[in-house]
Amino acid sequence: MRELAITRTGILCEAPYEIVAHKRIGKNVGVTDEQNAALENWQSATCFSEVQRAALTFTDEIVKLKKPTDATFQAIAALLTPGALIELQLSVGFYIMTSKFLETFEIDTQPVTEVVS
Repeated sequence: MRELAITRTGILCEAPYEIVAHKRIGKNVGVTDEQNAALENWQSATCFSEVQRAALTFTDEIVKLKKPTDATFQAIAALLTPGALIELQLSVGFYIMTSKFLETFEIDTQPVTEVVS
């Protein structure tokens, strides 16, 4: 779930480095090729579970609205432990910052062998 949220953050922040790196990392922790391919327009995809959909909604709202709506927050809070919810929010926030840093300084995408061994 974390890698889906991080990759989605990279998509929303238009940070190719993050998208490429975290799609590969995600594959190593269970994200399917179908899910990676669907992340651009995940709302209409059927390959995400209820908790993944809630996490992606949460991610979209943090990036686009600065914070989630009450309904979105309540939905994800009902599905995650408090610690997992905090980790999700911090991960999205950190990767917003990272994406903006990479784009500001025009960091090129590294060869995959340098990103994931």
